[in-house]
Amino acid sequence: MPKFALVVTDRLTGKSFVYDYFSSRKIANEAAFHLEQRGEGLHTFDVIQEPETKRRKKNPCKPCGERQQNPVPPSKKVQQRNAADLYERFTGHKATESVMVDKPVLPDVMLVVGDIDFIGYTTVRDGVTEKYIHKFKKNCRPLFTVSHDGKLLFMLGGSYDFTELGIVDRT
Repeated sequence: MPKFALVVTDRLTGKSFVYDYFSSRKIANEAAFHLEQRGEGLHTFDVIQEPETKRRKKNPCKPCGERQQNPVPPSKKVQQRNAADLYERFTGHKATESVMVDKPVLPDVMLVVGDIDFIGYTTVRDGVTEKYIHKFKKNCRPLFTVSHDGKLLFMLGGSYDFTELGIVDRT
C-alpha cells in the first residue's frame, strides 16, 4: 500500500523534513491544510507519494572508505527500559509492567478532526494524585485524529516532548 509523506519546507532556511506519513493523499492534504491554518505562513507543505519499492540503495561510502550504518530503531527491550525510566522520573514511583501497554494496531485511515489546544490528565506523582492541564502554544499543537470507526483517538505531530516535567512545548 503506498504511503504519502507530508513534507514541510521552512521558508526562512529552505530546509525540508517529513512531518508525518499518511495512508492516502486525501488525509495528507487535510493534515497540510490544518497545519497551514494554524501556522504563521513560515512553511510550505507538499504531499509526495513514497515509492512502493522496498529495495534500498546502499549507503554512500565515507571518504575514508567506511560504509555508513543505517540507523537501527531501538529494540522492544530498550524501548521498555526507556519508558520505565521516563515513568520513574515523571512520577517518582518504581515502574512495573502494569504501567506499560502494547501499542494498538494502527489504522490505515484516520480522519483529521482539528488541532489539540490543550490536554488534561490525572496522575499520581510522589504518592499524590494530581490533575494537569497543558495548553499547547499555537505553533506546537498536535493534530487530533480519529480512526475510521471512531474507536481510537490519536495526537499526531506537534512540537512537544514528554519529560519528567510533563508535556513541554519545544518552541
